[in-house]
Amino acid sequence: MTAAGALIRTIAIATLVGAGALFSGTATELGPPPVILLTVDTLRADHLSVYGYDRETSPRLAEFARDAVVFDRAYTTRTKTTPAYASMFTGLAPYRHGLRSLGERLPEEHVTLAELLGEAGYATAAFVSSTVMIGRLSALDQGFDVYDDRLPQREANRTNYERIAEFTRAAAARWVARRPRRPFLFLHWIDPHGPYTPPAEFAGSFRTVDSPRIPSGKIPDFQRLGDERRLGAYVDAYDAEILYTDREMGRLIDTLRRYGLYDRSLIVFTADHGESLGEDGVYFRHGPTLHDAAARVPLLIKPPRASGPMRRYRGAVSVTDVFATVLDYAGLEVPGGTDARSLRPVVEGAGGDESRVVFSEKEPGDPNRYAAHDRGGSLRAKGACRSVRGRLAPCDVAYFDAVADPEQRRRIGEGDAFRRLYDALAERRGAMTSFDQPYEVSRAYHPGDKEFVDVLIRARNGGTDLQLDAEQFEALKRLGYIE
Repeated sequence: MTAAGALIRTIAIATLVGAGALFSGTATELGPPPVILLTVDTLRADHLSVYGYDRETSPRLAEFARDAVVFDRAYTTRTKTTPAYASMFTGLAPYRHGLRSLGERLPEEHVTLAELLGEAGYATAAFVSSTVMIGRLSALDQGFDVYDDRLPQREANRTNYERIAEFTRAAAARWVARRPRRPFLFLHWIDPHGPYTPPAEFAGSFRTVDSPRIPSGKIPDFQRLGDERRLGAYVDAYDAEILYTDREMGRLIDTLRRYGLYDRSLIVFTADHGESLGEDGVYFRHGPTLHDAAARVPLLIKPPRASGPMRRYRGAVSVTDVFATVLDYAGLEVPGGTDARSLRPVVEGAGGDESRVVFSEKEPGDPNRYAAHDRGGSLRAKGACRSVRGRLAPCDVAYFDAVADPEQRRRIGEGDAFRRLYDALAERRGAMTSFDQPYEVSRAYHPGDKEFVDVLIRARNGGTDLQLDAEQFEALKRLGYIE
């Protein structure tokens, strides 16, 4: 970062935190609450019972939901991990914060949620579970006092490293046990991400009897479960991973209760993106399409001192809103010019803007580039859409009714709902194409450079793939990872 950029960033933090003192009345009566941000990588909303799934994949989340507001139409900004988390941490769309691809680093000029909360007196800690979230590779560690990105396990089918849910939860619980003053805790669990290899005690949790076979060549190499080609077997394993993560989420909630944090905390539960399980012909990936399977995410918010019953909100919201909502509850001013809106009015029963449109985007040059979502449905633009004076030229654009067609199978190309989102997407496209990025986005590595990842992790782990203490080793044996 240049000296001028550093000065601007320092002034911005001081201004926003200083302004927050004037807004301290927006925090809870007993002062700003602890903030707990719980996230699960690659988690589809429609595979959770609280969103109507017929399998009991998430009993502990259902318990938590009794104290929360459930947002039915929450969307990611980008169906890739680090761009989505950068949006949560900055309140900005990827085209504005600049981190649009895995391996890129969030520019230091941005003022992050952790930085703002840290300057306001919060103890900030993050516990992440995937190679792409390593601080050195993503720069998402900006502002965290503790950023625990130790990854002791290697994925089954490729040189990527991770930490299973039990280990990430345990590391976070140890930090909570130290009773940090006014904590901001961020957790990132990776387990539903492929390959779908749940611990042995969960592997048989679900069984699909009849299942179609997946077309030859459609299963990504990193996702293959031996010679298995039945779709149901992969869905069973994916759901079992969710059930395992749900248990660990529940155990962390138990820890928060034990230390008197649950009741007085603002707790947000969400995901970075979903997962395609055959939608749009895409199997077990989340980058190639903006279908709701990949773009829609769960979002549940429990305010401080909540006591049921569960409420639902159907208006469209974005993962960027995590940024504004947390700042609002912390008594800090939300920076101007972000894409985020505080959801506190909705959470506290005052209602929200149900006419709002939120957006998902793809990498520059990707033909499946944009989607717009509102209360009633989603519009996706596919193909080589060009801009004419800031507006979309005719291309492969389709609207999908969220109520009548939740699986997005019936394309609609006309009507008021179509036109409304088409016009909103055209305006957004104009803003994206005219945006002049004022900072440099650096690349730490290319995701395909597995040798680099292997060397990096081995160096961090002291020259071995696995560096486990006795407790972790016994846990892996009990879960069926080690014989």
